[in-house]
Amino acid sequence: MSNYFGKLNKSQLADYARPLGINPQLKKQDLIDQIEQAAAAQRASLSHDPLFQEYFETLPDSPNAVVAVPTPKSVRRRVRYSKAPEDEETADQSSEPPTDTVTPPKKSRASTTGTRSARKSTALRVTEQILPVVTSDAPAIDPEPVHPLSPGQLARSVPVKNFSLAHIGEAVNSWFTAAAQATGFWEHVDYTRETLSSPNTIQALVATYELAWLCHALVPWQAVSIPIPAAKIPYVDANTGPTVVRIPDLFILLSWQDFWAPIVYWFTLGVTFPMFTSYFVNIRKRGTYDPLSFSISKALIAYLVYTKQIIHPELPNLFTSDTAVLVASIIGDETPLIGAAIGGLLTVWDAILSRR
Repeated sequence: MSNYFGKLNKSQLADYARPLGINPQLKKQDLIDQIEQAAAAQRASLSHDPLFQEYFETLPDSPNAVVAVPTPKSVRRRVRYSKAPEDEETADQSSEPPTDTVTPPKKSRASTTGTRSARKSTALRVTEQILPVVTSDAPAIDPEPVHPLSPGQLARSVPVKNFSLAHIGEAVNSWFTAAAQATGFWEHVDYTRETLSSPNTIQALVATYELAWLCHALVPWQAVSIPIPAAKIPYVDANTGPTVVRIPDLFILLSWQDFWAPIVYWFTLGVTFPMFTSYFVNIRKRGTYDPLSFSISKALIAYLVYTKQIIHPELPNLFTSDTAVLVASIIGDETPLIGAAIGGLLTVWDAILSRR
């Protein structure tokens, strides 16, 4: 029998026992005996199984079984210096052989005489066949262990640059360039410039300025005292105490005559009528309002209503004669005229550039 299964552990024997229908929970020796008996009984069917093929090759009656042939042992001799034949005879007769040599087996006197006669021509003969190169898979051992760098060595290993103003400027410039590319800063700047460079945007900005100034003047501001405990701030020559802040009185939004009447009056004369006029009196003959006609009509209305007060548009229960005076006193007589002039000039300049 073969000792193939005796070299395997219990989990590997279980892989062989399951295909044969053997309980893998048996003891190891009982499991080995049953596996060998079952493999011998089913050898014809298991001979082509890759799992049992290696086992069958180890059996003595297998055609692929390896027969151990006794080979003569080679004698390894390590000679450090050449010896004369007389010294060799003395070394053979010494009772204590050297530690680095292997004592050869005793030979007959005839073979010893033949060997000595063959060595007379050469004082030392070492063949490569007798001393094969021995390789080892052991990891290489560093003769000197690697120690961590000291703070001084680490400081000397870091390259030191001359941080001048030029280097600092280049570093800041490269950082801003990388940040602008990552966030798309210049694309947003170009889009904002293109948007603000149109006559329509200029008219919208002028109208926004007039509305903001009108709301700021109409909404009253009240002083409110915030009770803050009096204390001294350490390390700063300052004291805390009750603070007075100004907040807008938003209850004005509930009044029509005080807030909404001036707002609607300004929006009607400053935005609605000019847009209505610029849509029908359109120099470009397009389905949109003309910026140049918008600027001209807005300037004309502001001059007749706010500056000269020739026209007094009034509606019962909505606008009174004091509404026009209130709006004119807040936004001024010249503000609508200046805004209309700027919008008209930009419109003419944009038309000239588009013709080129």
